[in-house]
Amino acid sequence: MKIATTLGNTIESMGGSFTRAMEGVGAWWYFSVKACSYAVLGLVRPRIYPRADLVRQVEMAGARSIPIILLISALIGMTLVATTSPTLEQYGGTRFVAGLVGLSITRTLGPVLTAIIFTGRVGAAYTAELGTMKVSDELLALETMGISSIGYLAAPRVLAGAFALLALTVIFDLCALTSALLMCTMQFGVDQQIYMDVTHAFVDMWDLGFGMFKGVVFSLLISMIACYKGFNVKGSGLDVGRATMESVVMCLVVVIFADFVLSLVFNIASNFGLVP
Repeated sequence: MKIATTLGNTIESMGGSFTRAMEGVGAWWYFSVKACSYAVLGLVRPRIYPRADLVRQVEMAGARSIPIILLISALIGMTLVATTSPTLEQYGGTRFVAGLVGLSITRTLGPVLTAIIFTGRVGAAYTAELGTMKVSDELLALETMGISSIGYLAAPRVLAGAFALLALTVIFDLCALTSALLMCTMQFGVDQQIYMDVTHAFVDMWDLGFGMFKGVVFSLLISMIACYKGFNVKGSGLDVGRATMESVVMCLVVVIFADFVLSLVFNIASNFGLVP
């Protein structure tokens, strides 16, 4: 009897947790669809959110992130060459490091690492800003004035995040590939023209485009999760910090999982000849 009661309580607890999780996913999905709709409509209806806010968010999320993106991407490119070149050199294939590095950066490392940096710098800021507005009743004040808080605050952040992360992904790829080229030619004596030819043979526009597509998907996920967590802060200022931490952790997990799913879909499409 005691075992049956314990088992029943365990099943009930698991069922309750699953139900709450599904409710959270549903609420997040509703919020995300609404934010994306406002983001697109705001481009033709300036009354939803001021254009100046969109420009300001693009500057904050994109332009101010360029220095850290340049630094990290340059280090990643040189690190990849320094790690893989000695091993390939033992088998006489040093020049093929260009293809390995090129594919790694354009397909996975570029968009994923850019998204991780974006999460720590921009996603956390979104949650903290909106969470502070929530606990200080600024969101309620907007709704009282008949202004959609999601359209006015979340929509420009979602759209700006998409523009910013797309551009940052391209910058990351170019800087990482350039630093890898310099490292390989100066440190390991690979001819620059050979390096360029091997890179061109291994990497094509599909790889770069796939990485850029990943960047857009990651940006939407990060922005919508960060804004949703900010909008749903309850309690005092202490809860803002907790929501920010949860937002960052959730964004990192979702980005890695989304990268796995997208890579799997790309490989399946490639096997069926849908992509080169």
